[in-house]
Formats: sequence, C-alpha cells, structure tokens
Amino acid sequence: RAVGGQQGAMASDPLATSSRHQTVVFTEILLGIFLKPGPDERGAVIEHLQKNADGSAREAERTKVLRPGMKLIRVDDIRVEHADFIRIVDLIRTRGRPLKTVFADPSLPEFRDSFDFLCSEAQMRGELEYHKRTRAHRTSVDREWTAFLGGLASENPFGERGGRQAGAPPGGA
Repeated sequence: RAVGGQQGAMASDPLATSSRHQTVVFTEILLGIFLKPGPDERGAVIEHLQKNADGSAREAERTKVLRPGMKLIRVDDIRVEHADFIRIVDLIRTRGRPLKTVFADPSLPEFRDSFDFLCSEAQMRGELEYHKRTRAHRTSVDREWTAFLGGLASENPFGERGGRQAGAPPGGA
C-alpha cells in the first residue's frame, strides 16, 4: 500500500511531505522487489520489480509508485540509506509485517534549507519568501554573518555537504 505525500505520516517529517520520497507499507512476506547494493556496498537500490510465478504482480508493483533506481531510505523507523547492504536485507527479512518503508526517487529534486537540513518543497519556498521579504531590513552585520556561514560550507575539506567546525583551523584540529 503506497502512502506517499502527507497521507498517513506526520507533516513535520520532511520525508513524508517530499514528492521525492514514497512511503510504502508492505503486508506480504514477499515484497516483490529485487534490491542491489549502493556504492561501497552501502544502502540498497531497487534493481527491478519481481512478479509471481504465474506472472501476476507482487505487492511492490501493485503500489504503482516504486520503480528501478529508487533508493531505500527507511525500514520502519530505522534509517538505512548508508547501512551495510547485507544488514538491510537481513532487517527486511526479520522484521514483521506490516513493514513500513521509505524510498527516494533520485530523478526528483531534493530540497534543503539554508542550514542544509532536508525539508519539503513547501518549507523551502516559505524560507525563500521570508528572505525575500526581510532582505531590505537586514543589517550589514546580518549579511556579513550569512556570508561567513556560506564560506564555511564552501571550505569543507572532505567534499561532504555542510561546513567545517567554526574556529577549527583548515587542515588541522
């Protein structure tokens, strides 16, 4: 059963309100998805949807929201997007049913706020509108602080999202 969007989930959860993420609750033992490992054997990605021996659709295909390439993000309330692939498969096999899952569609954009936290498209638009409305009232100190924070994010030596710790010298502790 596909839940998706705000249906059946808390609206404050960015994954529940994102069009990029689909929540699917499986009730059958055989889900009907063939997973493959993500990069470095971390995470799980749908390789293809499986059918029953008689050619009929299994539960994953019947949801009409899952497709190859989608990345598994959560199993029940456990984040698995960076977990070891073997552990993810074991988790799916050993959890009871119903099994709540969240998948991300990599072809759709992901929205992040000014602090790089995952948010919904509506939250992102609200933040942009706020900044547009208050731009004229901001002081030069506010603009300097915003520029400083932006600079931290661009100086990240690890190539990851987000910035280095404030006050830490570049390349050292």
